[in-house]
Amino acid sequence: MKFNIDTKRLKLIKLSTSDYLDVFEYSSRPIVAKFTSWNYHTSIQDSINFINFRIKSFSQKKNNINMAWAIRLKNSQKVIGIVSFKQPSICCGQIDYVLSDDFWNKGIIT
Repeated sequence: MKFNIDTKRLKLIKLSTSDYLDVFEYSSRPIVAKFTSWNYHTSIQDSINFINFRIKSFSQKKNNINMAWAIRLKNSQKVIGIVSFKQPSICCGQIDYVLSDDFWNKGIIT
């Protein structure tokens, strides 16, 4: 089942291993990683490993939902962040995101 979301400016679409350069571009910035649970990426391999981890952890199982989408600019397909939804149990859910600091304060997340 696909869960793609389109807005006027963005597309939320499943993360792909081919997104590693865009992910590295913002994930290598300490200011971006400061607000995440992971350290900033020091190599492209860090970004490839991160994407592979997100893809492998994708789950739609009952009582264990874990999905991640690339936040893409609609006009260029550039990945500017990732948003994920986790539901580890029936009674709780969690939304996480990371966004390139180039796009902070532009109304993308809020």
